[in-house]
Amino acid sequence: MKQVILSLLLLSLSSGMHAQSFIDEDIQRIASGALAEEISHCPEDAIRYAGVIVMEISTGNVVANVSLFYRNGEFIKAPNGNTQYVPSGLGRSILYLAMMPQTNPYMVLDVGDGLYVDSSGCSIEDHNHKRGGYGLIDVKRAYARNSDIGILKTAETFWGKDMRKFSEAIKGTGINMGGRLSTGYGSEWQSYDVLGHTTLMTLLQQVCWCNAVAGGKFVIRADKNDSSIPYDIISNQEGLDSLRSAMRECVTDGLGRRMDSEHVSVAAMTNVSQIDSDGYKGQFAAAFFPYEKPEYTIGVYIWRNWGKGFANPSDVARSMIDWIAFNRLSKPPYLSFVDSQSIKHRDDWVHPAAR
Repeated sequence: MKQVILSLLLLSLSSGMHAQSFIDEDIQRIASGALAEEISHCPEDAIRYAGVIVMEISTGNVVANVSLFYRNGEFIKAPNGNTQYVPSGLGRSILYLAMMPQTNPYMVLDVGDGLYVDSSGCSIEDHNHKRGGYGLIDVKRAYARNSDIGILKTAETFWGKDMRKFSEAIKGTGINMGGRLSTGYGSEWQSYDVLGHTTLMTLLQQVCWCNAVAGGKFVIRADKNDSSIPYDIISNQEGLDSLRSAMRECVTDGLGRRMDSEHVSVAAMTNVSQIDSDGYKGQFAAAFFPYEKPEYTIGVYIWRNWGKGFANPSDVARSMIDWIAFNRLSKPPYLSFVDSQSIKHRDDWVHPAAR
């Protein structure tokens, strides 16, 4: 029954696109299926919101825009779901970019057992605290492995908790989107604020920023009438190469490994927000690819009651990455086939075509 409902949902999503939109119906269909499949494994009351955005890097065109709920055995579309404000997953990335290239990415710091109490008494806990933390780790690996403590300690050292210097550096990341977004940074150094835990953004805005990091336009073009004039720029161009490299390491040797496609090189980031008063956390994954010459950016957000399944967004993104690699890239991956003459078979083997 669930498969029938899913099929009807995909048909309705494909047929209901506005004539002036940039939606690629095939990408939209694949995104819908991947997201629906992932959230269908969660208890029905666990999902507050789930969304996928796919952008073309060169244009900022939104080619897939999917938001779903799962209620009473049915998948329900949320047409404006990806424009609601959710806890941002970009905090560590913004800090990393703002500190580069002046900070040595291979500088080693001690994050201890994954629990850090700052000078104001604020507690920061890394995701692996219960497993003993990372101990000694360099800045780049702290980013790739989602160590809030590692990135925060680096920021404290880099800016000396000077909010004026911090604010000036943050401007160079373009995260304010030309005044369209308030990041929530106050006048005093507060660890949660600096790490972006209190910053709210839509998934569209988060993917737009990732698209700009990949080298694209700082625009969101959902419709042909939308402006192609960039909202902002990332003026810290020198820091971008370092951030992109760290995002690549996140995929090859960090918490983004589930997005490590066999078919195309990927750079990515992942994040899980702080738990809110209702017991929900925001799971976020974003990726751009190919790493060497980016063409697409994908963002996935799942806001759910906390439990197992931290990799849900990464799994959705990986499904999208593999499909787009073969069906939309300007240079699809080349599949080599082993010469059948070099394959050794048992003596009584018969080719399937001859059976």
